[in-house]
Amino acid sequence: MLVVTGGAGFIGSNLVRELIDKTGEKVLVVDDLSNGKKYQNISNLNISDYLDYQEFIDSVDKNQSLLKGVKCIFHQGACTDTTEWDGRYMMKTNFTFSKKLLQASIESNVRFIYASSAAVYGSSKDFNEHEDNEDPLNVYGYSKLLFDQYVRNIKKSIKKNSDLLCNIPSARIFEEFKKLFLFGNAEKVFLMMQEYNIFNKIFFDTHEEIKQ
Repeated sequence: MLVVTGGAGFIGSNLVRELIDKTGEKVLVVDDLSNGKKYQNISNLNISDYLDYQEFIDSVDKNQSLLKGVKCIFHQGACTDTTEWDGRYMMKTNFTFSKKLLQASIESNVRFIYASSAAVYGSSKDFNEHEDNEDPLNVYGYSKLLFDQYVRNIKKSIKKNSDLLCNIPSARIFEEFKKLFLFGNAEKVFLMMQEYNIFNKIFFDTHEEIKQ
């Protein structure tokens, strides 16, 4: 089984569609349907199950065996409203939830792939992943950057000879990437993933590092 958080969102639902079509795996969608209109993004998808994001993380907190049989978690779920200035809400949704899910994934030895954001760069013109280029302009960008930093520290703490989640791939998503989905080019995104052999590295337990 595969888990997609934020699976009822714009990118998440397209990811779910392609995962179902390309892998044949069962897909569990985790999201917040407080905005009921989002149901339209997944209404025609043959998903295995749906869970509210708070119900999901509470259940995982209490019983991590719920992740048994899960091959990979695609963590897309987040508050993506760059005009939202409620920092407490933003940090709880984008940082704390992500930390809990990552820790559960590590302890259950489940692969974890998450979406960061180009918002971590702020007004920088240099998009190389280096702290000198990271200067977010809002609390959304900061929440994403803080989790990136948390992941970096986790990676450093994992022993080099450990098989335990030897890499935690992420994608800093730009508007151009979103446009590929917007104009019906989800297929192109997955062709790119196949070109870099990402599916084999996720599903066939090669424990090779996915080059960013």
